[in-house]
Amino acid sequence: MIDELIKKAQGEIGYKEGSNNNTKYGKAYGLNYNPWCMMFVWWCANQVGISNSIIPKTASCPNAYKWFKNKGQVIKNSDVKKGDIVFFTWNNSNNADHVGIVEKVEGNIFTTIEGNKNDAVGRRQVSKTNSCIYGIARPAYKTDSNSYKETEKDRIKSLQTALNKDFNTKLDVDGCIGTKTTNAVMAHYLKYYTEGNFVKWTQTQLKRKEYSVGSCGIDGGYGRDTEKAVLKYQKDKKLTQDKCVGIEVVKSLVK
Repeated sequence: MIDELIKKAQGEIGYKEGSNNNTKYGKAYGLNYNPWCMMFVWWCANQVGISNSIIPKTASCPNAYKWFKNKGQVIKNSDVKKGDIVFFTWNNSNNADHVGIVEKVEGNIFTTIEGNKNDAVGRRQVSKTNSCIYGIARPAYKTDSNSYKETEKDRIKSLQTALNKDFNTKLDVDGCIGTKTTNAVMAHYLKYYTEGNFVKWTQTQLKRKEYSVGSCGIDGGYGRDTEKAVLKYQKDKKLTQDKCVGIEVVKSLVK
């Protein structure tokens, strides 16, 4: 999870805002034309499936810092490591004015990736003792080792749970694609403009297989970006190219 977050942030380096803070991050968040450093952090997290319960959806650095502090997730500067969220204060404002994601730590120096750094996404090297550090938070990520242990059966269980929530299908959450689960998927196959937990499950599996579902990320809406991702996946896997998610796509996605 941490490696995916950093990889996503790295891929954005060099992105520049348009006039008056016009960015894709602000558009995805729903608050364009505003300072966007925290929206960038949220966007990167959302893109790789990190929920708002781990990195909050807020455009405010002070609010984000307070959120982490209230959860007991603020750490000592000396303990910083990759994946941490660093808040900066400028001009002795005694407030969190800016934020970035820690990319790596080398001795007493760590490197961040930040949105809205000179109107762009860029890196910064910081000493652990730098007086501009307002505070450092460590989100409660699911550990990478745990995510690697997810099995096909786990993914089927999460599918069955999604179908039960969306359609009250009353499936046994047993991790097996039997007749009942197959029938439920076929009865509620996904197509453009559908929404819900089944869509979120599909978006999550697509992203796990490194297919982009667009700037809005895993939002539960089967929009054009998700439709494009499904079609590309179908082409790559030589499946029926109908832009819909039925049992054929589901059986492929769980692997």
